[in-house]
Amino acid sequence: MALRINEQANKHFHIRIEGHFVFDGYREFLDAVNELAAHALEATVDLTRVEYMDTAGLGLLLTMRNRLSTGRINLKVCEGSQVCHTLKVANLSRLFAIEAI
Repeated sequence: MALRINEQANKHFHIRIEGHFVFDGYREFLDAVNELAAHALEATVDLTRVEYMDTAGLGLLLTMRNRLSTGRINLKVCEGSQVCHTLKVANLSRLFAIEAI
């Protein structure tokens, strides 16, 4: 898993994840989320380059939502991808704004 974070404007952060979003990236992702928790009002998590996401990846997104509870979190996914399907099956559109591109 590769993780890149950029601050956009007005405390909006863009997080791009590439590769496999699985348990192996747990510590790196949580460290980044903890760093953002004090600063972010909004975050966009770009999952368009994620090839595979398991339940640990879903759990990390939920943890992020809990830690950034005062902010809005948007998810970007590729329409028809395994990640898009996983998010739909898990019914996460109730918790996140999901943009399929």
